Amino acid sequence: MSATSREAQAALDLHNKARREALGGCRPDLVWSRSLEAIAEAYAKKLVRMNRGMIHDPRAAELNMGENLTMGEYSPKLLVLTLTESTRGWVNEEKWYKGEPVSRTMKDNRGNQWGHYTQVISTRCTKVGIAYASGHNVQFVVARPSQWFNSFAKTQEEREEVFPWQPLWRHHEWEFLIKEELWMSQGKCGLGEV
Repeated sequence: MSATSREAQAALDLHNKARREALGGCRPDLVWSRSLEAIAEAYAKKLVRMNRGMIHDPRAAELNMGENLTMGEYSPKLLVLTLTESTRGWVNEEKWYKGEPVSRTMKDNRGNQWGHYTQVISTRCTKVGIAYASGHNVQFVVARPSQWFNSFAKTQEEREEVFPWQPLWRHHEWEFLIKEELWMSQGKCGLGEV
């Protein structure tokens, strides 16, 4: 289903609040995209039809779109997952993300996921659309950010292009701060020069 204006705005506000509060700063606010919402809705409906659980869309990366998914139980009498609740869950992963390089696992050393959070704060994203679909006693919420954050970047340069404020060495906070200051002093802010 398409989101109501109020529901969409609340989810968008949570995305933008997380982006403003994220380390590295200077992320432009996202804007709501009805076309990305329609793509998200189509994929949520496909997940319901397939009835095989939560499966990431293999075409998302090819189309240079991001993706965050949430799945929950559904009853016709009760909408369990809202766009806001799903967004809150993705944003809450911030507590586990400590600036690690984006990798295939996107987890901390205890197995806590943070990949949804890094998609929310990606500097490459400018727009997002979120929708849900329900059926077979399950509900899916799908977010489609405008840019895939390239979680499988092959080189340090590719990773830095996505998250330029990542620490060079994961366990040295002072290097993290130096790199962030260098990035900011060069006048770079999110998607480009200020």
